[in-house]
Formats: sequence, C-alpha cells, structure tokens
Amino acid sequence: EIAEATAKPIRFDEFNDAIDRAKSDKAPGPSGLTINMLKSLSTDSKRFIHRSMMVMWEKKFIPQWMKDRMMALIPKKSGDPTLDNLRPIGLLEILRKLWAGIVIRRIQRVWEKHGCLHPSQHGYR
Repeated sequence: EIAEATAKPIRFDEFNDAIDRAKSDKAPGPSGLTINMLKSLSTDSKRFIHRSMMVMWEKKFIPQWMKDRMMALIPKKSGDPTLDNLRPIGLLEILRKLWAGIVIRRIQRVWEKHGCLHPSQHGYR
C-alpha cells in the first residue's frame, strides 16, 4: 500500500494545500524562495510550479539546487549573542520540503490505517 500511495501522481490540490498549511515567515532555503512568496503567487503560477515538479517526479530527476542546503546559526535564547547560545539549523529548499511532506503524509495515512505505530509513538508524525 505504501508503494501504491507514493506512486500516485501528486495532485495540484495536494500541492496547494501543502502551501496553505505551511507556516509563514520561515527562513528561506538556498534559492531564497520563501513560503510567503509561494503563498502570494497566483493559482496559475502555482499550477506552473506544480506541473514542473511533476515532470521531475515522473522522470525521477532531482536537480542539484533541490539537494542543496544551507547551515545557519540561530540563538537558543534571544538577546544572548554568545557562541554557547547558538545552534545550527539546516535550511532546505521550500519546494523540496513541501513535496516530501506530501509523500510523508501519504505514508503516514497507510501506517495509521494499519495501526503500525503505537499510539504513544507520536513524535515526527
């Protein structure tokens, strides 16, 4: 069932819903594209991006820009500029995160349907 769920084409409504559900005002990945930018696009522009992503999905092609990530330091507590207060985070390309999130949600639905995870196992679902 997982193979079947992940082999189906990703529909535009799934892609658009993923954009709508994503938290706004997050840091961009290497390209500088933010979720706020995606949310502000017209439906036609989102459809163009979706079609382009579908071509890559069907051809099993991942461009280098989608594999890139940036490391950034963010403070654990605001107002404390010391090195001990900084933690590294990896910034991934937003389209990569959205697309992977759709696939992950499909897998999670199969797991939940079959009770594969214990109810107390809720982290990273």
